[in-house]
Amino acid sequence: MSLDLNEISKARAKEVVVEVELAEEFLKRGLYRNAAGKAFQAWKAYLSYLASGSRDLLINVFKGRKRLRSGKVVDYVDLVIAVMPMALMKAVAQSLAIRHGGGCSLLHGAGDRPA
Repeated sequence: MSLDLNEISKARAKEVVVEVELAEEFLKRGLYRNAAGKAFQAWKAYLSYLASGSRDLLINVFKGRKRLRSGKVVDYVDLVIAVMPMALMKAVAQSLAIRHGGGCSLLHGAGDRPA
């Protein structure tokens, strides 16, 4: 069984926009710690969004299958893409840099934001 990466990608794209907007609002109000947390969540969601389009690249890094608590077995790469564990974010980002370059930026113009 595999996870629906298309649906995960859509959800993560929406999450990026919401988290960035919240971070901006918190900054305006002087809530710097809250803004930092939201910026991190936006980055994590953005990394998952990019990773969902690069499964073919990441499958060589995150091999094998994992059993979920529900008993379902999924490809490890799909689990990493869906959950984006903090401990693996650096490895995912380094792998994605091969395809997307080292200059991936979370803050784009409004027209460049994920839909």
